Amino acid sequence: MRRFAFLSAVLAAGVVAFPARADDAPASEPTAAPKRLTIGDKAPDVDIEHWVKGVEMDRRGNFTPLTTWEPGQVYLLEFWATWCPPCVGSMPHLSELQEKHAKDGLHVIGVSSESLPKVIEFLFKTYERDGKVQNDRTHYTLTTDPDGSTHDSFFRAAGQTGIPCGFVIGKTGEVEWIGHPMRVDDVIEQVIAGTWDRAAYKTEFEEKQRLAALNREFRTAYNPARRAGDWETCWQLLQEKGAELPNLEMERAHVLIVGLKRNDEGYAVLKDYAEASKDNAQTLNAIAWWIVDTKGLETKDLDLAQSLAEKACELAEHKDASIMDTLAHVHHARGELDKAIEIQTQAVELAADNERLQKQLTQVLETWKSEQGAAGSTDAAE
Repeated sequence: MRRFAFLSAVLAAGVVAFPARADDAPASEPTAAPKRLTIGDKAPDVDIEHWVKGVEMDRRGNFTPLTTWEPGQVYLLEFWATWCPPCVGSMPHLSELQEKHAKDGLHVIGVSSESLPKVIEFLFKTYERDGKVQNDRTHYTLTTDPDGSTHDSFFRAAGQTGIPCGFVIGKTGEVEWIGHPMRVDDVIEQVIAGTWDRAAYKTEFEEKQRLAALNREFRTAYNPARRAGDWETCWQLLQEKGAELPNLEMERAHVLIVGLKRNDEGYAVLKDYAEASKDNAQTLNAIAWWIVDTKGLETKDLDLAQSLAEKACELAEHKDASIMDTLAHVHHARGELDKAIEIQTQAVELAADNERLQKQLTQVLETWKSEQGAAGSTDAAE
């Protein structure tokens, strides 16, 4: 159902007050799965209930809500919520997109499923990170659709599960792209220019959707087995349902080494993963940290952990505090306390611009220094 609320002028005046509402759920729960939506499909009809603010308005702050996808125009329909930090954080970026491409016929429209009072209340709040009022951070159209009809016909129909999520609707009224709005810039430019390869993206998108569905099926069976410590079942599921899924190498290693005590096989998995990721400092660091930090690891290959941590440090030009911290932990695990303290000291210095991380690293450093002092006292007594 569509009801139009022209609120921009009132927002500017700052005189709106609405009674609190306890729930932000759609007015009616969906009873059936919506028709599937994918790349190249005709975009569903516009059915948004409340149009809160817009970029094209008269002197009184009123604007004409969209009723159809106009030929020749490009739309970015973004699903968001007031409680979603990534959504709120991306608002300046969406504002920049709208301002940059307004002359090219781009219309950015944010759609929440929360109550109208909730969205209005949000727009009067100040964003802690930049000190700006939310209404001043959003230079594009904002709407909310509490009955959930738009959410169902786009978001649910396309099998999406997380927000923010954007849909690009092209000049012919068809869906060109679906994804995170922070990655939409090049897409928008190509759709506007008429150079966007929709067919290629459709193939890519549908493969991602297939893997996402496969992952959900895998996790439904795997997670209960993992929680129960049923390692044989875990391994079977990894070999069968998880065979096509990416980024499960660390989990395979965990099941083999920690669960099944098949150390040689598990470390072979880690070595292959490290070789495939030899130019990725973060992945090498993750493997090294797993070896040195994982509880229940009866055999820690500290030679492998050290070589990977040293390679990660090299790739990061010895400027990443977290990676230096990993290397320090490896030396500590080897009983090389002086070396661990030396490297951890460097890690603390590198974390100067991250107060929280620096505090954590400093606590570790102080603990190790206490160990060093205790060891010195013992040696002196002997």
